[in-house]
Amino acid sequence: MPEALAKVQADLGLDALVLASHKVMDSPVWQVWREPEVEVLAMPAHAPTAPAPEKVSAPAPVPEAKADECETLTQFRDRLLAQEVEPKWVAQIINDARQSLGPRLLAQYASVRDYLARDLAQRLQVGAYLPRKGVQQVVTLLGMAGAGKTVAAAKLAAYAHYTLGRRVALISLDTFRVGALDQMQTYANILRLPLAIAYTPTDLNASLASHSDKDVIVIDTPSRNLRQAAEMTELMALLTNLPAACANYFVADATAKLSDLTRAVEAFKVLGLHGLIFSKLDETDTFGALYSLARRTALPLSYFSNGRRVPDDMAPASAESLAEWML
Repeated sequence: MPEALAKVQADLGLDALVLASHKVMDSPVWQVWREPEVEVLAMPAHAPTAPAPEKVSAPAPVPEAKADECETLTQFRDRLLAQEVEPKWVAQIINDARQSLGPRLLAQYASVRDYLARDLAQRLQVGAYLPRKGVQQVVTLLGMAGAGKTVAAAKLAAYAHYTLGRRVALISLDTFRVGALDQMQTYANILRLPLAIAYTPTDLNASLASHSDKDVIVIDTPSRNLRQAAEMTELMALLTNLPAACANYFVADATAKLSDLTRAVEAFKVLGLHGLIFSKLDETDTFGALYSLARRTALPLSYFSNGRRVPDDMAPASAESLAEWML
């Protein structure tokens, strides 16, 4: 033991602190004549402080909450950031709550949650719903590949027909993807709705004319690579002759990245977007990207697609529901 202590002091200094010591056998068990060695756990008297991990700075950092009155706010701030709401809007919402609620309410979890739910919802627009009556409404569904446009188109048509009581027809422009036409034909058969296939702008005009007696015409569009200018030009040309009053919905996949969704919305802006349909809501527990997309684009929430059941799992969007899911 004295030899071990001498080595500790030589390595760590005379003031080194011994935390623990024990004997260990450094030889085979049958060599009973060997003395055990002493293993010492020690540290310098003044251990250097480990550097703190580097923090990634957010675009708009949220001010630190006061420990004596904002612990509940801190919990919700962390929750919203975990939901991937943009930091600048988290900061805005949390700061508004801190200024609007007094110390007594800030200490109450339910009161803070109710305030934040209202605040989150009030910052969103909802609307661009299908009309329950009146003139014919033509709608197109646009979006990235794999966003669930075909399923959303079928469910929207079913909603218009069976819930709103409208006369509905489907038109598919998705003649590129393998199995797309068969999928849409299956949905049309199940829903007992007419389906037209259009390969060219002329075909689309003829299909629209043949369904001039319908109240709602839902058009499913093909997925195009947003990074390929030729493919986007082809899609734009296909949609050139749509009626001026056509409502264009962007179908946003709830599992997609905010940056990709934003880029896609920008690409389709030239057509004029009227509302957002959120798809695949049942495939994620994180909804901040959808909230942030709505805030970024200022487009109204129109419909929620929450599953693959047709004609079920489609309903008018609710800002209050989206806020609740994030909290």
